[in-house]
Amino acid sequence: MAHVDGSLSTPIVTRFDTRSGSSTSPTVSRLQTGVFLVNFGFILTDRFIFVSAGAAGPTSVGAAFASASPTSNFGEVQVEIKTAGSGLVDGQFYISIQ
Repeated sequence: MAHVDGSLSTPIVTRFDTRSGSSTSPTVSRLQTGVFLVNFGFILTDRFIFVSAGAAGPTSVGAAFASASPTSNFGEVQVEIKTAGSGLVDGQFYISIQ
């Protein structure tokens, strides 16, 4: 499992549990507001992907949800963070590969 803080100007992986199948931390980049690309560095086609939104932005108090979609690069997952009222937002999220 990894915790990503996407509310920072450069998103970072703040915590990473190596029991997910890799000994190296995933990398993360922001594609646009609320859309992130997480690269785990190993093939994910036979894995279960779970993502959960954390705090949706540094000052938000609204509920947030996240969705994950594998990309054509088999080691990457695109994550979107949304709120009911404002659409895509930068925020924190947890992602787990089983």
